[in-house]
Amino acid sequence: MKIRSEASRMISMRNTFVLVYTVLSLMFFGLCCFHFLQTKEVSMLKQSQNYITIAAQQTAKNVCNYCDLAENQVRFVYDDPKLAAFYPEEGELTAEEHATADRLTELLVRASYISDYCDLGVIYSNGASAGIISDGTRSLFGQDMYGRAENMLLGRDECWSAFFSGSLSRACFLKRLNSEAVFICSFYSTKLGSTFNTMTEKSRLSLCVTDRSNRVIYGTDNMTVSSGDRLPADLISGFDDRTNITIAIEGGACCCVELENGWRLYSTVYSGAIGEQKGVSTENFIIIISLSTLILFVLIGMIISSYYTSDKRTKKLIEEETDPDTGVLSAFYCEERISDIIETSLVGGTWAFTLVKIKDAEMIRERLGEEFFKTGQIILAEILRDSFGEEAVIGLNLHDEFVVFTDFSDYDLFKAHKDLRDRHEDAKCQFLKLLVGENADYKLYAAMGTCIYPDHGKDYDELEYNASLALAKALEESGDSFVCFDEKLRGGEGS
Repeated sequence: MKIRSEASRMISMRNTFVLVYTVLSLMFFGLCCFHFLQTKEVSMLKQSQNYITIAAQQTAKNVCNYCDLAENQVRFVYDDPKLAAFYPEEGELTAEEHATADRLTELLVRASYISDYCDLGVIYSNGASAGIISDGTRSLFGQDMYGRAENMLLGRDECWSAFFSGSLSRACFLKRLNSEAVFICSFYSTKLGSTFNTMTEKSRLSLCVTDRSNRVIYGTDNMTVSSGDRLPADLISGFDDRTNITIAIEGGACCCVELENGWRLYSTVYSGAIGEQKGVSTENFIIIISLSTLILFVLIGMIISSYYTSDKRTKKLIEEETDPDTGVLSAFYCEERISDIIETSLVGGTWAFTLVKIKDAEMIRERLGEEFFKTGQIILAEILRDSFGEEAVIGLNLHDEFVVFTDFSDYDLFKAHKDLRDRHEDAKCQFLKLLVGENADYKLYAAMGTCIYPDHGKDYDELEYNASLALAKALEESGDSFVCFDEKLRGGEGS
């Protein structure tokens, strides 16, 4: 009855653990999914901000380098004092002035061919010009080109500006050469597209260069505004005319970087567009994996619970409390029973922890067969029960060794130890009955190793270890043998 009650208690504990495990798994994965969904927007926004900041800074650097190249390509004009100071007076030019004008025009035309500029020339206050000044630029500037250039410079030595005509725009660089001459270089803003980072194709990152009034000079194809249009107010309102910062916008982030020439570069991306590729998104993938894992955990919990709560398993657990061949306690229940006795034993008690083993077990199995060995185990179990009585705890450990835990408590400690040795010597004599075979014509030999609780150990593991040392010594002796543990055994010496 006690064994059956213990088995029921173990089954109940297992079922409770399975239930708690399943509930905790549900809670854990539920919290993980909730946390992921709650923090997804924040993490994606942070990722967006880092991404577009790097993209904006790199692209801004590329645009500045391109503009610097445009300035440096024609530096020969304003670095040459004679060319920079040249001004064609009204009236007939001298031969030297003609030569200077022709040389200036030739150099500018050559430079224009190399870099494919729309305009590369010099305009003068008297309406004259040198180099290449396109009709498109003349129409954009109006009749008084020089006066318009003066207004654009506003007293500065140089500036960058932009002109807008339909869906096209031109970037324009002006530089004062002298009090009567201004150098002009312009090109179609579509050329700036070569400086934009190629990662915009995969990430759907939007990039655009604007003038000081936020009119688009050039933008990527995925933008909703064209050249000449102003950026939407809802996009730039958060900047409050500030630059070199990144702000959050609805569903994404936007970065504004001011260029050296006063232009601005805007980089915009929406959270779902970063690294977006065909197939399942990262968010959906994580949710699918989480739900799949959760379902798997719940199913495993249900299977384990069903397995341990089935009637067949319950009966099997009860039967396995004892070894089916010898009828003694199995390893788990033997250790549990002895550990319980140790925990509840009175101070001053004396117990014998004994390991008993058939000698040459492997050889017997190999030469005589498993049945001979099992028969020997059954006979040995009967001998131990007869020798130590029903009050002793008798079981098996994981090494096919019998474990005997016997109470020899007595007020007289000397008498307790003497009784312990006498009982074990008597048991050794009973090993004469360890006969197997059809006619009981084969004698098996057994060895006993004993240690004493609490003298040689305070718990099961310590007692088993010390008893195993005594058993190892007994196995070395011939015939049936018995060895009681002695501290010398730790050093490999005999008792």
